[in-house]
Amino acid sequence: LNINPEDSIHVTRKVFANIGISFVESLFTKKILKVVPPQVTIDKPAALHKLIKGGGIVFSAHYGSFELLASFYCNLSNNIYITAREANYKLLDTFVKKLREEYGGKLVWRSIKGGEKTLLKAIKNKHIISCLIDQDIMMENNFYDFMGLKCAYPSGLVQLATNKKLPIYVSIIQRQPDFTHKISLEEINYDHQSSNAIDQVIMQYSKILESKIRETPEQWIWWHRRWRRLEGE
Repeated sequence: LNINPEDSIHVTRKVFANIGISFVESLFTKKILKVVPPQVTIDKPAALHKLIKGGGIVFSAHYGSFELLASFYCNLSNNIYITAREANYKLLDTFVKKLREEYGGKLVWRSIKGGEKTLLKAIKNKHIISCLIDQDIMMENNFYDFMGLKCAYPSGLVQLATNKKLPIYVSIIQRQPDFTHKISLEEINYDHQSSNAIDQVIMQYSKILESKIRETPEQWIWWHRRWRRLEGE
């Protein structure tokens, strides 16, 4: 980010404040979405209409009030499948599962047998599959530039999406100074016939996320060890 030590301390404090605010918001997503005037808006209504009508894959990140983002989409469709990695703590898994099911998401754990069949059925029915892919997890990964360094991105769902020639979107929610939220929704352009379609998708995703982080760095969860592995390890 090219910031001095004093500013980095300030950003760190704001990161933890952001997590606290986001946690409280996650408990009241339905109420927030009912407020008039709307507290959550989206930048591209036409892209949203296309997504809801035709389905596709939506990649997001641990940025902003990401549970509110998921609730926003679930409020518009009953057919949202959220893929996730089980946490290291059972209590956290139980909380996340209950939270996401309460606002209408269909949670699919990556490690559960039959999960791929569930996703293939969702694809066949033109439903929406969402996933946060901004962390280095112990699954199939590819390495790409992010914030000036190479890091691992989980590529399994990207490969499935490109093999099926599905529409792929990147959606990020960003808290505004007045505590409203603005959602960006961008469809990724990639060559369905290309052998490097996965690279095209992840590189675009990485650039979009990096741009958001540089705008408001405090809204990303920095304590994940994003660069813990080097390419080839």
